[in-house]
Amino acid sequence: CDWSSDVCSSDLFAIIAFPPAAKASTIFTDNFSSSSLSSAWSWVNPSGTSSYTISNGSFNLTSAKGNDQWINIDKAPKLLKTQPADPWTIETRILSNNGNADTHGGLVVFKDAQNWIGWGQLGNNTLEASGIINNTFTGQFGTMTTKYNYLRIRRVGNTYYFDASANGVNWTNANVYTDTNNNLAGARLGFFAKNWNSGTFAPSYTMKFDYYKEDNTDLMPMVLSDVVTTSQIAKETGS
Repeated sequence: CDWSSDVCSSDLFAIIAFPPAAKASTIFTDNFSSSSLSSAWSWVNPSGTSSYTISNGSFNLTSAKGNDQWINIDKAPKLLKTQPADPWTIETRILSNNGNADTHGGLVVFKDAQNWIGWGQLGNNTLEASGIINNTFTGQFGTMTTKYNYLRIRRVGNTYYFDASANGVNWTNANVYTDTNNNLAGARLGFFAKNWNSGTFAPSYTMKFDYYKEDNTDLMPMVLSDVVTTSQIAKETGS
């Protein structure tokens, strides 16, 4: 444009960025409205001292004292189901959790006692993502100082994403974990609740889960990771 002579002729284009089109499909959901577990689930109670109930549309997982999940310790109760092909997203809402500082529970990706990762609430009102891989502690690779009740784990390839939300709509990612050596191949998905309280009068605790939902896509893709298109929206022909 030559603004001094009021002569201008140019084509204007807009770069329009679209997030990848979500082609999500909920492939499994459980609102725990039945008095018994769906056949898709397996109840895993290694110590034999933990328990569960289903009431008022919630799955209530009670972890007895000493039911820890750690290096060479496999005692935490778990509710597990077969994992679909990746990518996937699993999600839940914790209705209540009366655990203390020596408890941790939520969502889990569990292959065996030597290989698992979990994302959930600690008794000290924070969130933690951590686990045991090749019988070695991963360290805390994801933490949040707010004890959100909505939790997600997403998988794309060998990378796992850990998200939390206050309302189930707006999600924040805590961090990611990449299973470099594919130690979690064939893992199952679901809930866990570990309890490392000990002593004669050590308490059990209960986590109540509202629902479990499984989708066959990554529900929180990065913007601009897939499609960027351009289209002409105007053509200026004069001043």
